[in-house]
Amino acid sequence: YSAVYKCVCKQFSEKLYSDLTNHIRTRIAECSRLMHEVAPSQFILKFYESLASYFHAVGGIVPIFTYMNRFYLETKMNTNLKSELLKLFTIGFTDVHIKTLIPRMLEAQSKPFSIHPETMAGICKYLNLLNPSYGRQYPNLFQHY
Repeated sequence: YSAVYKCVCKQFSEKLYSDLTNHIRTRIAECSRLMHEVAPSQFILKFYESLASYFHAVGGIVPIFTYMNRFYLETKMNTNLKSELLKLFTIGFTDVHIKTLIPRMLEAQSKPFSIHPETMAGICKYLNLLNPSYGRQYPNLFQHY
């Protein structure tokens, strides 16, 4: 908190934000790359783990960068850190894998309990938070959960 506060006070918000988003983009790209190596039978579970992990991380990152969020992103860029971090994940991860995920989820849906219903519901919830258009594109899947 202290380091972020000092950076913001010394007018380094833009650089801090740039460094943060670049680091997160790199981590998302690595996570996305690893998804290409996941066995088809494990894809849904690994996708869910990645989603849950990222949302958990965002919950820890946003409070640390409160000052930057308030005095740079909200005032100068008319946005907020949480929505920007979720956009990065949507672009770098979910948009990349959605066309692989949805057919596997539909197949799993046709085989009750092949994937735990809470996992399927969690994926739908997170995807809807990231991009509500996923629910509109795949209503038969999303309305079920």
